[in-house]
Amino acid sequence: MFHSSVLCMAGGYSAVQNKMRLRVNNIKGRGKGKRFPAMNYDMKRLIYIESAVLVSLLLVFAAATYQRNFVWKDDFSLWSDAVKKSSYKARPYNNLANACEKKGLIDQAILLAKKSIALNPNLAEPHNNLGICYLEKGWTDKAALEFKHAIRVKPNFARAYSNLGLAYSRQGQKGMAIAQHKQALEVNPYFVDAHNNLGVCYFDKGMIDKAISHFQHAINIDFNHADAHYNLGVAYGSKGKYDMAFKEMRIAKRLSSSQQWEKIVKGTKREMPSIPGHP
Repeated sequence: MFHSSVLCMAGGYSAVQNKMRLRVNNIKGRGKGKRFPAMNYDMKRLIYIESAVLVSLLLVFAAATYQRNFVWKDDFSLWSDAVKKSSYKARPYNNLANACEKKGLIDQAILLAKKSIALNPNLAEPHNNLGICYLEKGWTDKAALEFKHAIRVKPNFARAYSNLGLAYSRQGQKGMAIAQHKQALEVNPYFVDAHNNLGVCYFDKGMIDKAISHFQHAINIDFNHADAHYNLGVAYGSKGKYDMAFKEMRIAKRLSSSQQWEKIVKGTKREMPSIPGHP
């Protein structure tokens, strides 16, 4: 029809008229006489049918979209749905384990991570997630084993190195913790959590200037890293730089949800919070 209108404007009306007649006759086989009324009737029927089909499809897609949006309202819902539909795959179980851990459902997360490992022992991420859950439970020895397993499976897994550093820190092995965070940064120099965690280790060893340097590195990479701002504030406060300390604390509180802020400030006696990062 677009070609027809262009030709009409160019003065080829009679040619277009013949083409339109042929098209109508070929579609409907109307035969002789009264071709234009036949065309109008047939075109109206086609438009009506096409409109009805289009509306029906739109309704179907709208219903499917609404249902899918309901299922995918958050990571927990998304991966719960994925596990139901792909119960033989390891990754949906691992991702659901991660979602459960973020919600504080640690026991459920442990079961799901173990299921993921049973389905595919050669995935590094489930071992890392299981290690994070063990850290949350205070089982540092078991956590360290899982992080080591993750590193064996995936030697360039920066997060697993840094999490192993967290496990060593909680065991009081600060030197080994520093080595693991440095290893994480060798794999990925822009890994924000590793800079933050390394800063915590240096702070605990009384190396405040080095700690400040790594907190600043973390903030330069990701200004919205609330933990790094909080830790930098604590470090400034320990050096008597109270104006700078309060500034960083205010930024940390602004960037944090109320729940996250409560978690951050759980570190008492001027200790740094050591919160495992999430992928």
